[in-house]
Amino acid sequence: MARRVWSCFSSISTAVLYGSLSLFVSILHNVFLLYYVDTFVSVYKIDKVSFWVGERRGSDLKPTGGSEEAAGSVTDWPPVCTLLPGFQFLVCLCLYDGFLTVVDLNHNALLADLAVSASERTRLNFQCSLFSALGSLSVFMSYSFWDKEDFFSFRMFCVALAALSILGFSVACWLLRQRFQGRARRDEEEDSVLKELCVGQAPLAQEKELTLGQYLKQLSKHTNFLWFASMNLVQVFHCHFNSNFFPLFLEHLLSDRISASTGSFLLGFSYIAPHLNNLYFLSLCGRYGVYTVVRWLFFLKLILSVIMLLAGPDQIYLLCIFIASNRVFTEGTCKLLNLVISDLVDEDLVMNRRQQAASALLFGMVALLTLVLLDVLSISVQSPSICQSDRWL
Repeated sequence: MARRVWSCFSSISTAVLYGSLSLFVSILHNVFLLYYVDTFVSVYKIDKVSFWVGERRGSDLKPTGGSEEAAGSVTDWPPVCTLLPGFQFLVCLCLYDGFLTVVDLNHNALLADLAVSASERTRLNFQCSLFSALGSLSVFMSYSFWDKEDFFSFRMFCVALAALSILGFSVACWLLRQRFQGRARRDEEEDSVLKELCVGQAPLAQEKELTLGQYLKQLSKHTNFLWFASMNLVQVFHCHFNSNFFPLFLEHLLSDRISASTGSFLLGFSYIAPHLNNLYFLSLCGRYGVYTVVRWLFFLKLILSVIMLLAGPDQIYLLCIFIASNRVFTEGTCKLLNLVISDLVDEDLVMNRRQQAASALLFGMVALLTLVLLDVLSISVQSPSICQSDRWL
């Protein structure tokens, strides 16, 4: 029986295992994004100063592990520090943001390590989008449990999501580790055989230890990386701006023209639509290439923005299309950019003649530069009164 179960698990493809990690991230992250502000502002009555401090410090801690991320999200719901909701908010946000940053960073870095060809990386990213779309269904399920007056059922719902995420992360990571440890052992055996055959020849040169200063100097000469980082700063800010202010757009632009139930549906659908649409974008990438598709999306966003500017806010149907498409295209572009960073990892490997690709380090540098801009720009535009709208929840 155990052998049959193991053979069943071992037959799962690497792409499916890699994509399943997105499922266990999204089932927690979407619910967290949707409710954490309303939980602390409306339920725990946090003050604005504590909220602002928590938002600024939330990404300073950088622990590791998918299971720890799930545990960090659970601490958001029980009133651990009922007398000090501001302190509880700070601790929860630091834990969750720290765990999420490291998990997301290493998950993206695996994209460059698990595949070399563009088609294979596109297939891996396709699985991520598919599983992320499935994970977004937790937003729709959460509406059945959300009640500000009786918080216990919603808290248990979040505990169940965290438990599922911990189990899924543990199983998927263990299977991936077993698969590639076995492959690494075979590669080491082949290397040892080759070394024995190369008797009398000079040994391979060992790569010198690289300091942070030397690595930054190398990056400063990487022109494509600098251009990409500049574009990515603006793109990711636009993506986060859409995510945080989508409820605000619905309330102030469409609240008197659509019902509360319709608004709730649009809010939930806005989390799953980008992933579903990204499946189509990835199919286009396989046909025309990643860079061509990204360029089309940029031009399409620009054209829609100009049309909306000329038409004005009174065109209700055009406004609905613009709000929805702007979020879908922006989220889709952000997901496709991981494929571009994977190409930058390969280019960095060749340019600097590294023996091993610095995947996590390059993804981390992109995330660090993005984080700096987000911290600067979000100070002036983010406040607890406008991050979420009670009308749709």
